[in-house]
Amino acid sequence: MPAAYQWCGKPAEDADKEARLHRFLEDQRWLIGKGDHIGFFLSDEAMHRALMEIACHPHVWGMIASAKVSLDRLRYLSLERIDWLEMIFPQHEDLVKRVVAGDPEGATKVMQAHLRTAFAAIERIAAENADFSRSSGALRKWGA
Repeated sequence: MPAAYQWCGKPAEDADKEARLHRFLEDQRWLIGKGDHIGFFLSDEAMHRALMEIACHPHVWGMIASAKVSLDRLRYLSLERIDWLEMIFPQHEDLVKRVVAGDPEGATKVMQAHLRTAFAAIERIAAENADFSRSSGALRKWGA
């Protein structure tokens, strides 16, 4: 997994890649301030896709996106909570900081923690919204 968080391509493009990632953080900070959970969700998706593109693994995002369609129904509910956005955003900042610093091992650890946080929240939200999650098929797909 560490290779997924390393720059690829020409070193001259690194500043552009770094600026692109920092724009996501600026946008997400602004969206949190507005309480715009839909905008944050879209920015979150775009940032993770951009990380795969920057690492020259754009095909990976397609596989991830197709695997998480059902989970996104529950994930979307988590984003309606401002405390969730405020908790996730520092993880995004840390991830970008480590990618930009050329620390793939650190970026991997941050991403693993990020995913554990997301899955724990999804489990909690699934329990709180049992009717929604049952009807969506999300839990059946993931073995819950």
